[in-house]
Amino acid sequence: MKQYVLITGITGELGAALAEVLVELKIPTACIIRKDKSEYDLDLGPFKVLKTDITDRENLFKYVNELKGKVHAVAHMASARRDKTEKELRETIVDGTLHLYDFAKEIGCPKFLYFSSTFAAGSVPREVPYIDETFMPNKKRLSCFGKMKLAAEEKLLSLSKVNITKVIILRAGNIYGPPTKLSFIKAVVDIIKNREKVLYHRARRSVIWSPIYVQDAIELILKLLLEEKEFNNQVYFLTGSEVVTLDLLVKILLDEMHIPAKAMELGFRGKCDFAFKKFVDLFRCFIDSPSFPNSIYSNNKLKNDFGFMPKTGVREGVPYTYKWALAKGAI
Repeated sequence: MKQYVLITGITGELGAALAEVLVELKIPTACIIRKDKSEYDLDLGPFKVLKTDITDRENLFKYVNELKGKVHAVAHMASARRDKTEKELRETIVDGTLHLYDFAKEIGCPKFLYFSSTFAAGSVPREVPYIDETFMPNKKRLSCFGKMKLAAEEKLLSLSKVNITKVIILRAGNIYGPPTKLSFIKAVVDIIKNREKVLYHRARRSVIWSPIYVQDAIELILKLLLEEKEFNNQVYFLTGSEVVTLDLLVKILLDEMHIPAKAMELGFRGKCDFAFKKFVDLFRCFIDSPSFPNSIYSNNKLKNDFGFMPKTGVREGVPYTYKWALAKGAI
């Protein structure tokens, strides 16, 4: 009997990058898409395609008999965008995820890989060495997107304790790199191009992103999906191993863009503007609501449990991604 991996979000940026690898490795794959496959700029020819929406439980469950006993792992990568309403976020992130988990349980699938987000952990009001999986976020500080991701995590962990379908949750940071993921790089390039010097100097020491190169992320995904090791009902941070500040990212990209570092220095008016806004930043920090909170996430648990060690650091990955994006006209 053919054993599939079942993927949601395969038409998204990370999913499309993963799809290329699945085709290359000839891994039997089923995928859930909401529209006709002809509407996507992606070759889904080798895959078993299920046209449905995870928010439509009844329509999803029409495929139970077709896949019963034939799926050994589910990778749930689909998600609503952060700019959606609370109702839309709940329907997709919480309700849709639970529908898919129940579907996985119904077809006898033992492994459920859920892509959450570092938004579920939030950030910290003061600088700390890192946030690990034991950190309990202040839910009042979480964005609506983060609250929904955390709610889905909590429900999955509760269900997996009493069902055969076991869970691993990956709180993904900023995944970037060819062939699909530009991620935070455009935002940093725009800061340089627009000469947003005051913004840069205010935030330069802040750890705003948690980059991990896309091929490192895919390597871990394949390891989790294809190895025989059972899932352990745990939460992990899928981030790089470096503490990456805005200052570091700007310096890397200045070099790639052949712009001298002094181009980002403040003039007299800029220094005055910076001094005022820095005072505002200090005041916000004093009242425990900083303008640029640090978000330093530890991936030590992934290293310890699965031997995961990202291979590509930002000093290599960011320039390579910038050149790729420049060549395709994305920057």
